[in-house]
Amino acid sequence: MKTGSIRQIFSLLHARPRQRASVAALHASTLELSSVMALRERRTIGSNVSGLDSLSPTETSPEVEVPPHGIMLLPMYAVFGVIASFAFGREPGTLPHTEKLLFDEIMWPAVVTCAFVVCYSLFDTLGVGRARARCRHFDATAQLMSPAKPVPEELALALRAHANQVEQFPSFAAALWAFSFFVSGFGGGVLGGLWVVLRQRYSSVYRNSAGVGMADKGLGSFTLPCYFLMNAMAMGVVVHILRFVAASKLNQ
Repeated sequence: MKTGSIRQIFSLLHARPRQRASVAALHASTLELSSVMALRERRTIGSNVSGLDSLSPTETSPEVEVPPHGIMLLPMYAVFGVIASFAFGREPGTLPHTEKLLFDEIMWPAVVTCAFVVCYSLFDTLGVGRARARCRHFDATAQLMSPAKPVPEELALALRAHANQVEQFPSFAAALWAFSFFVSGFGGGVLGGLWVVLRQRYSSVYRNSAGVGMADKGLGSFTLPCYFLMNAMAMGVVVHILRFVAASKLNQ
């Protein structure tokens, strides 16, 4: 530290009380002004982001009918499983015993799986990129860094449609391949193919529904049949295995 700076510090410490009070008052007023400006900036950002403070809960979240409890849907899924097992299934407990039969069984679920992956890449993933380009919103962390610039609706819809496809695929793949192995590869291909078509229709409608209310999008006409198809395959595996166990017990 230079000698001049040290002298300034000592001169300030030994200054008269009136001078020290003036310096303290100036410092306090500066801190108060900074606090007011920061509070005003936070209020401005909060009002630009959503303006939810002036809206009632009914205006931001319209009432919707609560879905039934999952246990209420289990009998319906069990019926779907019985239909899938008896309509498509091989003899319970039998598997393809030649390479030709094995290929015939797994080729249909393989085609369906690859079809979903290709459609996911071409329409869901690329749809997000196209929305980013149209909205000029490329940084995924921009909303976190600058809440005053929220994600545009078109991009938000594309991101949500893409995320929902990712969420649904693992359950679908598990049900498809289990059904194709234990029950029927051809039946898995038929049910899985319908699921892929409906999921792509869902994604397309969701991405292109900017300005449309959630109740008017009509997404339930795609999502509900997809749940029925997926759970029909899952419950079909359970029913088919139970049929094999029951037949084994009766033959003993």
